[in-house]
Amino acid sequence: GDCNSLPSNRTEVMPGIIRTLKNGYWDRTTVVRTSEGTLRVRKESRESETPGPWAHEALRNEISYLESLPEAAAKFFPTLLSSWDEQTIGYEIPYYQDRPDLARLVLNGGPGPVACGEIQNQLAEAVLGGLHSAEQAGGAPFCAHLEAVLSESLETLSAVEVFEPIVNGTRLHLNGHPVPGLRASLARLRASGILKHLAREPSVRLHGDLILENMLWSPLLLIDPVSVAGLTMGHPLFDLVKHESYARGEL
Repeated sequence: GDCNSLPSNRTEVMPGIIRTLKNGYWDRTTVVRTSEGTLRVRKESRESETPGPWAHEALRNEISYLESLPEAAAKFFPTLLSSWDEQTIGYEIPYYQDRPDLARLVLNGGPGPVACGEIQNQLAEAVLGGLHSAEQAGGAPFCAHLEAVLSESLETLSAVEVFEPIVNGTRLHLNGHPVPGLRASLARLRASGILKHLAREPSVRLHGDLILENMLWSPLLLIDPVSVAGLTMGHPLFDLVKHESYARGEL
């Protein structure tokens, strides 16, 4: 008889979405199974007539970032398996099922002191020895970009009724402390001269969104680089300050 007609006990693996990891306002992150049966993480824009001011550009920035990593930093980032810019914008990376993010580990009571020490060692190697090994640039573009993002954010938020008092208010209370409104805070920032000072400092390659959810362990893997603000180059302390302020609940 024809052996090809014999019944098979092999279970057919169907490609498609396995589960949703994050269903964001502008984008969606899912675990997908390929036709070969392997698992990947897919991050792509949502089909929308109003995708938001930075949604599409943020994904393009992430793809470009992963394509141009310094050699010394590459092992600390996921491999870019595929990317596209068509009806949607997105990319795929391997699914690291055995590496939970640090936020989840902290909420579950870990990691312990020994692991924390190793995390810090690997983080220093990834950022200081890896990202900062890229060619440095002048600090002026970083400051110009930062100021433009802040200004654009204020104008966008002030047009929304619920945010308008926060933007234009003269006195707010944050965690029990009086602070000026966002527009007044930006004016104080400009008047302080700190932006001009930072413009004279060198810029290095940044992760841009170094928060606990974007750090997988173990070993260390940094995911979701470049926040929606689009910062890829900046002051060497930028990532450290963001990481510390977020970890302490001050962000």
